[in-house]
Parts: sequence; C-alpha cells; structure tokens
Amino acid sequence: MKVVNLSRNGAVKVRRDVKNLLEADCELLPKSFIPGEWIVLSDQKEKAAYLAYINLNADNEQSMIRVLSKIDGYIREKMHLQGSDLGSLKENEIGENYLKFAINAAIKRRNFFGEFEDDCMRLVYGDADKLPGLVIDKYCNIILVQINTEGIDRHRNIIQKTMALLYPENAVYFLDNAEERVKNGLPIWNDEYSWQNRVSKQHIMLKENGFKIIIDEAVIQKVGYYYDHRYNRHKFENMVKKISRKKIKCAKGLDLFTYAGSWGMHQLRAGVSHVDFVDQGKFSAVVEQNLMLNRYEGKGIFYRTDVYDFLDRRIEEKLKYDVITSDPPAFAKTVRNKEKAINGYLKLYEKIFQILESNAVLAVCSCTNYVSLEDLDFAVNEAFRRLKARDMVSSTGANSIQLVDIGMEGPDHPIASLGDKTHYLKYLLYILSE
Repeated sequence: MKVVNLSRNGAVKVRRDVKNLLEADCELLPKSFIPGEWIVLSDQKEKAAYLAYINLNADNEQSMIRVLSKIDGYIREKMHLQGSDLGSLKENEIGENYLKFAINAAIKRRNFFGEFEDDCMRLVYGDADKLPGLVIDKYCNIILVQINTEGIDRHRNIIQKTMALLYPENAVYFLDNAEERVKNGLPIWNDEYSWQNRVSKQHIMLKENGFKIIIDEAVIQKVGYYYDHRYNRHKFENMVKKISRKKIKCAKGLDLFTYAGSWGMHQLRAGVSHVDFVDQGKFSAVVEQNLMLNRYEGKGIFYRTDVYDFLDRRIEEKLKYDVITSDPPAFAKTVRNKEKAINGYLKLYEKIFQILESNAVLAVCSCTNYVSLEDLDFAVNEAFRRLKARDMVSSTGANSIQLVDIGMEGPDHPIASLGDKTHYLKYLLYILSE
C-alpha cells in the first residue's frame, strides 16, 4: 500500500476526527492513484498512521480522501497486522480484513438492543460505522446493500460474501443509487447480485414494532424502508394511547407523506378509528396490502395526490382531524437552501393547523440535515402564531399548543453527538388545546 504524508493542516484535521480530506491536506500527492485505492496516511509529528482510500475522480472535492480508522494497537490486533512497515501491506488483504472487522463491529453494536436481534434494522450506516458510503439494511427475506464511494465499491464481492455468511437465510442484493454513483465517478454494475437482475421478484418484507410490512419492488425508495423513525413511531403510539379520550377523540387520523403507511398504522393501533393516507407516489396497493396484513381492512383510505393540494381541499371542505402525522422528504440538500426549507415547513404547518380539531395531536418530522430541532419547532410555533395573528384561531379550533415529546434517529442509526454530521432526524409531538 502507498503511504501518503499528511500536511500540517491535514494532520490537525485527522486528529480532530475529520473524515473527508482535500488534496492540500497531504504532502506531494501523486496523480497516479487508482480510483478508490486504499492508502496509509502518515502523521509524522505524532508518529500515527490512518487507513484511508482516495478517489481523485470524485465530483465532490470533499470526498477525495476518506479516512476510515486510526491504525492503533486495537486495529492491528483485529486485522492481524504484523510489523511496522505499513507500506508493505497488501491492499486487497487489508481491504478484506478491515471490511469484515468493521461490518461485524457494526452488527455487534446493534445487538446491544435486544429487540433488533430478531427484527429488521439498518446493519451499517456509512461514516457512523467507519464505512463511508456503505449502507446495509436487513429485512425478513433479503439484505439490501448500497455503496456510494469507490473505496468500498472496490471490495463489493467481499461485502456480498460477508453478508451471505452472516445471514445465510437472506438473499443479498446491491440496490445502487445511480445518481450518487455517477457523482462519485462510480460504474453502474449489472451483475447477478444487482437488485434489478434477481431471479426471484420477491417484495421487501419486514417487521417493525410488531407490524408486518411489505413493500412492492416497483415503488421502493432509497434503500427500501425508513427504519430511522422506528423508536419515534413507538413513542408516538404510546403517547396517543396515554392521552385522555375525554380530550382527544382519536376518531379521525391523517398520515401525510405516508410511503408504506407506517405512521398511519401506528395511529390505528393507538386507537384512532380511521386514517387517511396521503402521498403523491404510487403507494395505494402497498398501503392497502399492509392494512390487510395487520388486520386494519376498511380503516384507511389512500389518496394519491400532492400533500399541499390535499390540505387545501380539506381546508375548503372544513374537514378536521384529531391526529396528524407529517413525515416529508428532505426539503433541502445543501445549507444554502436552509431558509427555503424552513419556509416550506411553515407553509405546510399553516395548512395542517387549519384542519386540526380544537383538541388534537400533531407529530411533525424532518430528515433535512441542515434544519435543526429548534428550527423545526420554530416553524411549528410560527405557523400557529401567524394563524392567530390573522384572527384564524377559530378555524384551527385551538388556542394553544404544547410540546410533549422529541426524538431523533434510532440506535441502528448511531451518532456520536448532536453535532455529528450523521445526525439529521427530528421528531416533535404537540398537543393542541382550547
């Protein structure tokens, strides 16, 4: 393996646990690297070394060098590294050993939480598991793998074999994101392990919080399912159950941006009599199938339409709901669009408040990385304040709102701190009262 010396600034970055490095962070960086080639980064001042890989062809400059791990005594032991001459290491052997070690460590981390062992979950979550660009999700019947960085992609056969060995009863497929792969200079694979080439056209089958969920192959989003809100959905359901039925009727619920219907089914199990499921995607058959699978036939209707248009129609019809969940896709992919995202949430919540009963429950979510928990809370309260300022309290039926619960990613989406870049998910639960 090639050894690259870190510059003074590069060494400082790595010591501060920065994972993405630029060309300027290294001394005399050659141009002859194979895309995704694994290298050793050397911090000469501290006599420290780090395992990394490099891709000079990546469209995103910040992804040029991805730091995996410090090569300390623990890593040496786990990867069976001998001697002090790191330059003599063989890349294929190191890549195989590291991937096996890191994947097993990620799964062991999930096993701290007993309910994950027989359930479905995210097994590997990119940088959070020291495997940048790698996401692995476990379902009842299959394992879906997504790779978005060249350094990991060079060893995709090792990942396939490792997962097949760990979960022999699950078929292992790669569900690659073409857009992300092109952006990072990655090839589009079309082999026997590609999801689109599988012989058996089975659907995704999973379990979450006691629910059985099936997602048709034709409507799969991202890596198939959004496990990140598992704990929040569980908390939400329990909170709705605890609320006095004298104050919250729980007769009619609404699940906005529903996808497979998860939030709405948690509403039904919490005691809501009927739920309207709304999404602009082709999820009618999926939602109806999941309602039937969990014995809620006839208790929900799917509306395929734009959420904002649906809310406008409900406002015009003066139709109100007792419980609403709103879990939209990300409103901004860059920090430059943060203000636009907050305005989008404001617009959304102003419409939602106008169709809530005087005593109601509202759960709002955001997966927009650059919108903080405080930003989301501001959008909710500001939307309610604007309605009151326009003397529209009578239309909302409520005079005050109370924040009663907050949440973030579940433990199968590990984060080190609230300032961690992998921390993106927000959940807030409000009660409206007269």
